[in-house]
Amino acid sequence: MTTSDDTVVRLLRELLRDTTHQRNTPRVHEFRPGTWRPWLEHDGTAVAVLTDYSGDEIPNRGQVSRADLSQLSQRIDATDRDSLVRLFVATMLWGSGTSNGRAPRYTAAALKDERLVPSLLETRQMILDGSPGEAYVSFHCDGVGPAFFTKWFWAVGLGQNLEPTPLILDARVWASLGALGWDSREAAGSRRWRQRYVAYLDAMQKWSGSDLPGIETAEQLEQVLFQWAGGR
Repeated sequence: MTTSDDTVVRLLRELLRDTTHQRNTPRVHEFRPGTWRPWLEHDGTAVAVLTDYSGDEIPNRGQVSRADLSQLSQRIDATDRDSLVRLFVATMLWGSGTSNGRAPRYTAAALKDERLVPSLLETRQMILDGSPGEAYVSFHCDGVGPAFFTKWFWAVGLGQNLEPTPLILDARVWASLGALGWDSREAAGSRRWRQRYVAYLDAMQKWSGSDLPGIETAEQLEQVLFQWAGGR
């Protein structure tokens, strides 16, 4: 049986007493341009993104911030392939950091898959239309699984005031949900991923509105769960 909302909120309050779990960081992530460039050189738009966010002061160090992703998201033109791909590549750079050595290869595979742009276009519209569950089961592309396409959903939703807020759901967040005793299948009343992702978003919206210390948004709560990773 999944843990009740009251119990989860109590456990989260205990967790948030630990000040090491920050919830107001700017979410600026570094990457190594030299690692990415050989994988992306076949795609001019991807190379342009890499160049835009590569630093000049520190060799082989680039940065992508939440603010950068929000700006790219606001500039998307649904008729322009490049604007979609720019946000996708920047999101992959942001989400991979300096430790995920497989991400450049996976991003290259995605860029070569003819399903990528239709998936980006279709799921973006689903997110904006308030159908995150449909988006979850509609993203089909080589190299991109739920841990990364939910980052795409999150990036698409930045600055859009969507309810529920599209959130990242990766292995670290799953570990925290498990440590809290929350089960997506029981919460959704279904084994289908469409319903389970929506159940997660609804739960995060509810918990973040339960007067948790320092938490004002579901995104801040997701950030805490990511950092905690279930204590592992």
